[in-house]
Amino acid sequence: MSEELEARVRDQYSNATLLDRMADALAAMGEDPDDPSPEAIGQLDQMHVRGAAATLELQDLVGVKPDDSVLDVGCGIGGPARALARRIGCTVTGLDLTPDFCDAARELNALLGLDDLVEIIEASALDMPFEDACFDVVLTQHAAMNIEDKPALYREIARVLEPGGRFGLYDIMAGPGGEAHYPAPWASVELNSFLEAPDRVRAHIEAAGLRALSWEDVTPKALTWLAEQKAAREARAAQGQPELPPGAALLMGTGAPEKLRNMARNLGEGRVVTVMAVFEKA
Repeated sequence: MSEELEARVRDQYSNATLLDRMADALAAMGEDPDDPSPEAIGQLDQMHVRGAAATLELQDLVGVKPDDSVLDVGCGIGGPARALARRIGCTVTGLDLTPDFCDAARELNALLGLDDLVEIIEASALDMPFEDACFDVVLTQHAAMNIEDKPALYREIARVLEPGGRFGLYDIMAGPGGEAHYPAPWASVELNSFLEAPDRVRAHIEAAGLRALSWEDVTPKALTWLAEQKAAREARAAQGQPELPPGAALLMGTGAPEKLRNMARNLGEGRVVTVMAVFEKA
């Protein structure tokens, strides 16, 4: 990834007031921002289609164990990493390119007492600061859309996996229905979006030396979830409440309603698909 592209991706996700806005969102939920419940934080820290349900589904599919060392590539503000550490008790390293996300993730780890299990590293997924074969599991959710050099991404993932290690992904990929509509949750403009078709993505991963254990187009689940989200938004609007729940507005930033509508259009028109898969390193 070029320095120019990395800068654009950082700008896309940067939010210097993220922690303050999260505190406001927690207060609006009736939570103490200085002592929030994990369940409340869990409503704010998932940045992908289907939220926490998809995170748990991926973790179960991969079969993460308590003694596994796990890397979450493109960890955002650390929601999936914290959910995994709390649920399984394993150690998780989160890696993300965006300084504001990393700062927020560390603050939330401390707030929930998970510093000993979850570590956050600010770095590029194409140049990970880790030794070879040092993780049992690598996970990534909705991160590859912003990475142009996908062969390099999957080579890095394969490099840091130990032999027999598992790689689980849950990603948005190009569908057969034509170019995606923007702004979208992962890219305000097409310039920052690098979608590839599922068969090409799978070929990149297998070329990196990973063997597919499972591969599923989970777009129908995404469409059901988005329909439920739309109904909830309409119900909130009818009651005079904000259109979006706190988490969506917080993490998507400016133009969040339009980004969500375009996400639904993209999936509904077959312009994008969602795939969940697990691979193993020989």
